[in-house]
Amino acid sequence: MPILDGKYWEERYQASDMPWDKGEASPGLVDFLAAHPELIRGTVCVPGCGTGHDVRAWAESGFHAVGCDIAPSAVQLGRERTAAAGLTARFEPGDFLKDSPPFLFEWVFEHTLFCAIDPRDRDDYVKAVLRWLKPGGNYLA
Repeated sequence: MPILDGKYWEERYQASDMPWDKGEASPGLVDFLAAHPELIRGTVCVPGCGTGHDVRAWAESGFHAVGCDIAPSAVQLGRERTAAAGLTARFEPGDFLKDSPPFLFEWVFEHTLFCAIDPRDRDDYVKAVLRWLKPGGNYLA
């Protein structure tokens, strides 16, 4: 499997070659949020957020949502689409596996990053989740 670095992902977004983008939030996430209105509305990070559909679902449910993506064009699209939807969320360019978090999160939501990384990086992924979560935080995948 080739190493899929930031340049690779940026080129895909620049070319609008995003077959993984289904135009809506993960149905499982939408169902989870609808089924759990009792959740305390805290902070959530969506690593590998792409254009931000899942970030917007969290924000629409009242969470302080932050999307992180290695492709600057994805981050820009996320910001634009979130503003157009009248929602507030934060989008940050960065490498979830290597970067330090801007702060610790109550939630990390995984939908597509784990399957997009080189299998050799999966241990780094687990370490990153632990680095980004507050002690006792929640991981939802």
